[in-house]
This record gives sequence, structure tokens and C-alpha cells, in this order.
Amino acid sequence: MNASTEQTLDANNAEARSFDDFYQRQDQSTTLKAIFREALGIAELPAAIVPYSFVSFADLQRIAALLHVQAGQSLADLACGNGSLGLWLAQQTGAHLTGVDFSAAALTAAQAKAHALNLSAQSHFALGSLTATGLTDQSFDAAVSIDAIWLAHDQQQALHEAARILHPGAPLVFTSWEQHIPMPFVKQPVADYRPLLEQADFAIETYEHLPHSEALMKDIYARIRGAQAELLTEFGPTIQGLIGEAHFVPGLVDGVNYIAPENGPHVLVCARRL
Repeated sequence: MNASTEQTLDANNAEARSFDDFYQRQDQSTTLKAIFREALGIAELPAAIVPYSFVSFADLQRIAALLHVQAGQSLADLACGNGSLGLWLAQQTGAHLTGVDFSAAALTAAQAKAHALNLSAQSHFALGSLTATGLTDQSFDAAVSIDAIWLAHDQQQALHEAARILHPGAPLVFTSWEQHIPMPFVKQPVADYRPLLEQADFAIETYEHLPHSEALMKDIYARIRGAQAELLTEFGPTIQGLIGEAHFVPGLVDGVNYIAPENGPHVLVCARRL
């Protein structure tokens, strides 16, 4: 193992511990649950569905349509977090869900949600990363990843890994952000995912900028800033990173709006494994 690999593993472990802290406390926070469920327009969905992402309910329905996964088929949710969106997709489609995340606490939360939604027999959750899922070659009929691929230390490798686990012809549907200006905590900025997808043996079917995402993100961040006191009480110091993000990303710190369409557009992608 070389020094670069060791540094990457250390960084991954530290990041996983940070996410563990968040997911261990998230069920105690009625405030953060309300912020995301209300802003995303999913207040009518089961209470267990609490995604910490920036996809609206209309986006989620569009993702389900693009996946076109059916009952009995296999769906991988890559960087699944607490499992909310993958479980909703499994509930709607009848697909068997396998969720992968590098946070053990996130997987514990996902398993609890599966139980609450009566989906335990239809779902499985395993420890793994975007670049090393631990899943079997060509074993899935579809894969989804919501607002997570940008977190990979090597986004090209993450797309190769997604291709590896999919049957030929199977779709990968994901949301992420293009990055057209430098952003401090983006590990590997990508200005356009299409060349990376083509290098990973995907044929691109849908590549859309989501024009409503900037307003949605600003709304969520404003709600977080407005609820700082409550969030700090419920989470403790663990929430400070998200509060800092809510100030920094919209430009309240340095005057740069990192999610403006010309700077960091939110994209929805459907690509099919060749």
C-alpha cells in the first residue's frame, strides 16, 4: 500500500466517522426532519422517509420513471445514506433493494426504516463505498445514486464501479452537481459528467440541468439558518458542518453563489450500461 492510498483510506475513515455522528443523532432531530420533508414536498409520505438530499418529490418521481425497474428486479442504491429514497423506490416498484454506504450508522438507520416500512424482506444494506461497493459483477438490473457521486474521491472510478455491478443494458440514474468554479470541499470537481460516463462504458440517455434546484437549496439552507438554535440543541456540535454549509454555499460568506446555474448546476442523469 503506497502513501497516497493510505492517505485516501484515512480521509475516507474520517469522513465516515463524521457521517456516523450525523446519522446517530438524526432520528432525535424533529427540526431537521421537518425542514427536509416540508421543503422537498414529501410531507404526505410515510414518516420514515426523511432524505437529506436536494431532490423534490417531482424529481423523485422522475427518477423512478427513468429507472423503470420492476417487481422482482434488483436495484442498487449507491451511497444510500439512511435509505429513505431507495426504500421509497423499492416500495413503489417492488424491486429488491441493496443499499451501500460507508457509514455504519447510516446503514443502521436504513435497516430501522426498512423495518418501519415493512420492507425488511425486500431490502439489504451493506458497508461499502462509491468506488468499492463490494457487490458482485453484473448483478443488478438498475442503480441509483442521489446527490452523492460528487463526494467520491475519484468520481471516474465511482462511475466505473457502477458500470461493473450492472447488467449490460441496465440504467444508472443519479443526481449530482457540475462544478464550473473551484469549491473548497469538492474533492474532484467535474464540469461535465458525459465524458466520464462514456469512459465508463455508459450510453447517455438523459442529461438535464434541474433549474428549480437553486431555489430549493436556498430554501432549505434558509430554513437551516433560521433553526440553528434548535438544531444545535438536538445535534450538538455535529450539526455545525451543515450550518456552515448553509451559510457558505449560497454565498453568504464570500459572496459567491456556488449553486447558481453558471457555477454549480444540479444535474439529473440517466445512462445505460453498454
